[in-house]
Parts: sequence; structure tokens; C-alpha cells
Amino acid sequence: MVNEASEVPPEVVESTQLVLTELLANEIKHGRYAQGDPLVCSVAMKRRAVRIEVRHIGPAFDMPAAPPQPALELRETGWGLALITRLADRWGVGERGGSRQVWAEIDLRDRRSSSLHS
Repeated sequence: MVNEASEVPPEVVESTQLVLTELLANEIKHGRYAQGDPLVCSVAMKRRAVRIEVRHIGPAFDMPAAPPQPALELRETGWGLALITRLADRWGVGERGGSRQVWAEIDLRDRRSSSLHS
């Protein structure tokens, strides 16, 4: 798993765990699939990023390209997408081989040093 890979910065491991949890929670809450259909979660090391996917068979649901409005402080829902947007470098939805997928990628860089320069 990603937390066992020594070349992955601790911040990326933490972000990966949070993003996976949020993607899975969104699929459980909003996904349109039959009871008993499996949700398949995967975390894969790519050359320069960690890729997180949650897949299921069934129709897709619409996922906004950006977190819903109003501002974070005023919203009651939509925190999961806001969190994914902040932690992942890229995310989206797609279909492959009859399966629907929601995915996110987190670049393999030390996020502490990059956040200090922001």
C-alpha cells in the first residue's frame, strides 16, 4: 500500500487516505448501482503521482467540475468535493470497460516544502 512505499512523502500518504475516503463516501452516498454490486477501490503508484480510483458497474451520476457554491464557511454539504479539490492535483470521472470510475491523482512531491513557498 502507499503508506509502505518509502519514496512517498508522509503528506502524500495522508492526502491519499483522505481522498480515497471521500471518493468512496461520495460513491456510497450518490452512486447508482444495485445493492450487492461491488465498489472496487485502488491506489496505484505512477511515475510521478499516486492514482486513487473507485469503480463500480452502473450508470454515472453527475459530479460538478468545481465544488458547489457558496463559500466553504457557509455550506452544509459539498465539503468532500472541496477537500478532494484541495488535496488532489487532478480528479475526475470516467468510464472504462463498462465500469464507472471516480479518480484523483496526487503528485509525488514533498507538499510541505511546496506549501511553504505558496
